[in-house]
Amino acid sequence: MSFDSLLKDRCIIQNRTVDTSGKVDKETWTSQATQSKCRAITTTSKRRSSPDSAEKVQYGTFVFMTFHLPKNANIAIHDRIFYPAINGRTLDVIAVIEAGSTKGHHLVAQCDARA
Repeated sequence: MSFDSLLKDRCIIQNRTVDTSGKVDKETWTSQATQSKCRAITTTSKRRSSPDSAEKVQYGTFVFMTFHLPKNANIAIHDRIFYPAINGRTLDVIAVIEAGSTKGHHLVAQCDARA
């Protein structure tokens, strides 16, 4: 079984561009022409969110959506992923990692999935 056969979901990568003229602080996202094969996985973790010196310990719940993508996917940090399967939400990419048993086997894009 090939890795591509595991990518059963579809998503649209939106690449970020920034106005480089220096006159305005403007960024835009342009959707790629074709949908990307992907595998979406939701991860929830509870972590300590208060400093060690705090009198009362506080924990935060963090929800991430991780997209496994083909190694040739055109994606970078600050891009966005539109994922129709979750009511058409658009998620901000906070990390892109080369993954797999050998570096570069596939890409993993991690997105913040909090409401």
